[in-house]
Amino acid sequence: MEIRKITPAGFKESRWSGGSTTELAIHPPEALYAQRDFDFRLSSAVVEDDHSVFTPLPDYHRIIAPIDGPLTLSFGEARPPVTLGPLDCLSFEGAWPTQSRGKAKDLNLMLRHGVCTGDMMALTLSSAAELSLPAGAPAHNSGQVWLLWCASGSAVLNLGDSSTTLSEGELIRLDLAPGESPVGARLGHTGKATSRVMLARVSFIA
Repeated sequence: MEIRKITPAGFKESRWSGGSTTELAIHPPEALYAQRDFDFRLSSAVVEDDHSVFTPLPDYHRIIAPIDGPLTLSFGEARPPVTLGPLDCLSFEGAWPTQSRGKAKDLNLMLRHGVCTGDMMALTLSSAAELSLPAGAPAHNSGQVWLLWCASGSAVLNLGDSSTTLSEGELIRLDLAPGESPVGARLGHTGKATSRVMLARVSFIA
């Protein structure tokens, strides 16, 4: 298992018609979003326009969560509109004609069809709290990647004999070899304010 902490200095930022995007993680590392040659990508976007049209991504499954909301998504005839509150996660297909209403900051996970699957959830830590990371299935034959991004506050990841601190805007990446699982991993609260950490888990398909 490999554990890496990535600070905002290691992220890539870009502008788009409705706001700005910060790329937190992409695989493989040399992949480019513009080329659509990535297996998965985790990014945070600031939506500055009240109405935005999503770029079609027919090769990808998507999961989105507003960090501050609300955010309303519509998908044409694919499914009824959905209004998300802060930290609510929603899965949808990148091929759907997706539009959003509401100015918000959000987190996006993109997963290439036939290459990987995944999920995303919010973990909220109050004073003196400590949470066990949700148990996941053992890594597929090709391994897993777990990504912890601190949306607000601060936390510490305790795993075995190691402790890794996580401040607002920072990311911890766990690369799991085939058959590995972060058994016993616990997320602790630091500081006085409530901490909000987003966990994204990616499983590669053998």
